[in-house]
Amino acid sequence: MPIRFRRVLLPLFLCTSCCWAQSNAAGNPQPKRLANSAGGNVTASRSLRLVPIGTVLARTEVARGLADLSCDSQGNLYLGSDSPATPGIRKLGPTGELLARFAPTNNPDVEVGGAGSFAVGQNGDMYVVVGAKNEITRHVLVFKSDGTYKSEIKLQPGFAWVPASIGIFANGSLLMTGQEFVKGQPMLPFTGIFSGDGKLLKELDLEDDKVIDEMAVSGDSRVTSYSDPASNRAVSWGKMQTARDGNIYVMRWLSPAIFYAVSPSGNVVRRFTVDPGRDDLMPMEMHISGDRIAVLFVQRETHEKLMKVVDLEGNELATYDYERPADGVSKSELPHLGLAFACYTAKPERFTFLTTTDDYRIQLQFAEGR
Repeated sequence: MPIRFRRVLLPLFLCTSCCWAQSNAAGNPQPKRLANSAGGNVTASRSLRLVPIGTVLARTEVARGLADLSCDSQGNLYLGSDSPATPGIRKLGPTGELLARFAPTNNPDVEVGGAGSFAVGQNGDMYVVVGAKNEITRHVLVFKSDGTYKSEIKLQPGFAWVPASIGIFANGSLLMTGQEFVKGQPMLPFTGIFSGDGKLLKELDLEDDKVIDEMAVSGDSRVTSYSDPASNRAVSWGKMQTARDGNIYVMRWLSPAIFYAVSPSGNVVRRFTVDPGRDDLMPMEMHISGDRIAVLFVQRETHEKLMKVVDLEGNELATYDYERPADGVSKSELPHLGLAFACYTAKPERFTFLTTTDDYRIQLQFAEGR
């Protein structure tokens, strides 16, 4: 059984909005907002604009479709492919140069049927979730930072499931989200810690998962669609990333976005929410730098965008508006940043987006708040 692929960000950043639009079809009204029962603290958040400050052309790289986007503390970008035929990840340097390719099919251990999420460990190793052909077993393939194959981890949760996000603790254990198959019903949310050899060490009981599952069972359009009623998008479209405090921050795809800080021992040490202030703005990407988290929210039909920055406690630090022009500038003159939010750095604060030229060459576009 092939592994399911995550939503695609390109070409022209349109595919994701098409997928979202399916869940808001006629006869499927917008549901009430999920209660923000234990949200993050709100401090004096600054309201600023995101302003492009420079563009770099990745001269050798083209893209007609990209899936997951990530970066590391050195500013290197990791671009997942949306193609089931050629799953893989490219590592680009801060100036757009190709540094490495991670090809899941180039390994001697697993006949890959499809690739899913990936994560970069502190030592630069790349961890890629894959499904094996003709079986339900899921694996994690590990590559060195230069793209050469290193090892394979056979995941052993003890039940049939579909993995979603993956994060790597400094001790080598894996934190993974996903969904457990349930006959005749939507799949159950799952979060667990696996050892470096794939054994399930601990299953986490996240506070909101019961509510999230009830939303899917009731057919709530925030988390399910007519085309795939068994899958819960709060989980499958979620994100996670390791922060410098050693915890992994798990984000559920809801509005407000729900965050859990999970320690290497498997304890949920913190829960908070990041609220865009509107029901129809959904969290599309999140990146962590230092002690800050940047979350990009997008409106499904109009592509209206809002960036929120919070600290690791959930306290709001800044709100960045894409669409509000400076004095004397018309909205039509605003530079296009797009939806492909690839990287965030806190010091100095900078946001990196991916765009493409008319001939599909990748461009790195940098922005800052003003």
